[in-house]
Amino acid sequence: MKTDPGNQLFLKTIVGLQKYRGKIIKNGRVILAFQKASDTFLRITVQDEIDLSLKNRFSESFDRQKIDHWLRELHLDKRKDSSVYSLSGGEKKKLQILLIVIQAPQIILLDEAFAGLDQKSVIKMISLLKESSAAKIFVSHQLYALDSIIDSAYKIQNKGLLKLEKLS
Repeated sequence: MKTDPGNQLFLKTIVGLQKYRGKIIKNGRVILAFQKASDTFLRITVQDEIDLSLKNRFSESFDRQKIDHWLRELHLDKRKDSSVYSLSGGEKKKLQILLIVIQAPQIILLDEAFAGLDQKSVIKMISLLKESSAAKIFVSHQLYALDSIIDSAYKIQNKGLLKLEKLS
């Protein structure tokens, strides 16, 4: 599934990767989870990526024990020594979000966070994201189970935001 270019611009503008007119005030550190998870990785192995996230985290809310728990939950525990580029699309997406939660930013921007994941994996990812106290902004066409993690939903329409009464 391809994200609407306007949606990508919206997230890139918030994080500062897109020029814009006006002012955006962010209260805290922001991390963007790109739609294509492999665009996020900087190291070779899953363990290297975890170590880098631990080194660069903003708080110590996720310790090694919690990381090991989530690696098992996400079925990545046996892939620690694997190249991140050998992971399936779903495994890359799970790892990407785990790495972001480990880093503990105050704001997480998620572009099609659950693309390519089955419903069981989506539920696990939502549980993982709930462990983060960060504010989360989702841009997604896949709305399954998002109502369990979001407070409000908006649709980008005619260069503006339209508040939705319910997810459909």
